[in-house]
Order: sequence, then C-alpha cells, then structure tokens
Amino acid sequence: MTIVEQVAEHRAALNGDGLVFFDRYVPTLMVRGFLEGLSMDYMRALSAYAPQPTILFLIDCDPHICRDRIVNRERPISYFEAGSRVVDHLHRPILEADPGLRGDADRRLPLLDHLMRMRTQLNRLVSEYENVVVVDNSGTPESAFKVIMDTISSVDQTTGSQSFASA
Repeated sequence: MTIVEQVAEHRAALNGDGLVFFDRYVPTLMVRGFLEGLSMDYMRALSAYAPQPTILFLIDCDPHICRDRIVNRERPISYFEAGSRVVDHLHRPILEADPGLRGDADRRLPLLDHLMRMRTQLNRLVSEYENVVVVDNSGTPESAFKVIMDTISSVDQTTGSQSFASA
C-alpha cells in the first residue's frame, strides 16, 4: 500500500482527534528514490503533497546491529535489501551492483553497505525537519517503544489530530 493510499484511508483520523502512525514515511521513500537515482528535488516535490506529521521519529540503529538482526531472523536477505541496485550519481542509469547477488548468494556484506548508505542519507535528510525525535534502537525493542510512547504522551493533545511517522 502506498503512502497516498494510506493517507486516503486514514484521512478522517488525520482531520479529527485520532492518532495516526505511519511506518517508513516520506523520508524513507525519498532516500530510497535518491539512492536509486531520482533527484532529491523531484522527491521533495512529491513529498510536498504528504501530510506533515506532528512528530517524525527516526528509529536509528547501528548498521552492524541492523544487519545482525536481519540475518538472525532466519529468512533470506532480499535482492533489494542487499542494495543490489546502485546509481553512481544523479542522471546516471541504475546499475546492478553485483550480478552475483542473484539467486542464493551471500548478501550479508552488501546488506551492511546498503544499511550504512541508507542511514547516512536518512540522517542528512531528517536534519531538515524541525519535529524529529531520534530513537536509539540499538537496545531492546521495549526501550525504543518506551521513548516513543513517552514522547507521544508529552504532546499537547489539545491540538486535535496527531500524526506520527517513523522515517
């Protein structure tokens, strides 16, 4: 389901008193598009139509820890998780980073590289937002969840609809 479909589905809550949570909101889409060769100006133009969240949570984690968690969940690393498509720079074609990543290849190393590129670009992008709360997710999921819930609890509920997104 696209962000546009999600927003349409939850429009009543966005316009009312509800809480709306989006996982992987606009910054993630912008970074993925940018890493695959779309211009950031183009991505910004598209994002201008998305509702702005009250709070944008950047759930941050060391890429090595992320890679280990992904590897340990006992399912194959997908071709796209491994960052298999790379664009050297703007206006260049998308290239396959390593054709050897097809099939049953070991994708742990390219996954780490992709996670590091994603993290760098997300941190750069969210620095442009005023309402970002960085949540360290290198510990337990419960500790990250507590930070999120404590932050939400501190938001003034009198402002009406609240929307929250994770980058």
